[in-house]
Amino acid sequence: MSNFDENFNLVFLALLIILFGMPHGALDTLFAKELFNLGQLKKWPKFIFYYLMVSLVIVTFWLIAPTLFLLCFLMISIAHFADDLVAGTPKLSRTLYGGIIIFLPAILHANDLARLYAYLVDIEQAKRIVTVSHYIAFLWLAGLLVVLYQLSRSNIVSCLEISGIIMLAIFTPPLVAFTVYFCAMHSLRHLLRSLNFLTYTSKITVFTALIIPTLMVVVVMYIIWINSTPLLLDANLIKLVFVTLAALTVPHMMLLEKSGFSSWIKNN
Repeated sequence: MSNFDENFNLVFLALLIILFGMPHGALDTLFAKELFNLGQLKKWPKFIFYYLMVSLVIVTFWLIAPTLFLLCFLMISIAHFADDLVAGTPKLSRTLYGGIIIFLPAILHANDLARLYAYLVDIEQAKRIVTVSHYIAFLWLAGLLVVLYQLSRSNIVSCLEISGIIMLAIFTPPLVAFTVYFCAMHSLRHLLRSLNFLTYTSKITVFTALIIPTLMVVVVMYIIWINSTPLLLDANLIKLVFVTLAALTVPHMMLLEKSGFSSWIKNN
């Protein structure tokens, strides 16, 4: 694959994550509105300030200690994705599920994974993380096979879902696997569950909640991107996408936990 094709694919997949993956987090405005009774406009600045401060702490963490940041981000992602499975799924099974898209790409696509991580950390550190992930991946896969055997007798739908994500993570390039999972499964599932959990679910309310925060994030990201090093625009876009994801994921998870949503999806 030529450099142009590779760069085009990186940009295309990054844009898919921005346009179809990130918007599910925009519903945090509705969770906040219900949780903190933000019915009046004057009440919003305080919430926005704290939300952005948490995000800023995460970005600062990356700037100060990028390797530790990446490791923490991977662990947080596992915990976050673990909530995707249906209610009643054992905690260990959830954890193994959450790590599929994190560890299993290292089985056949270690070099691609190292290149992705190298956008966030030093290349040598990226290689070390992927080497460890490669060995963990086989243990993780063994655990998943046990989970699949157990679920095949009680929950065939979850069994098929896990099997599909395993194949996606192993046999497709890491960024493709992450994009498909994050946009088509994780984000869509969160949106549908949120509509069942929230009180404010009119079409106009949900549409506004999805569009306005997403546009604000996209505009800020675009301004940062176009002012970055011209020769590294593609690399900077990938870096920007994943640092932004991490910066927004932490307050996102905190809000979902505070609202009771995380507990609700484990029982409904």
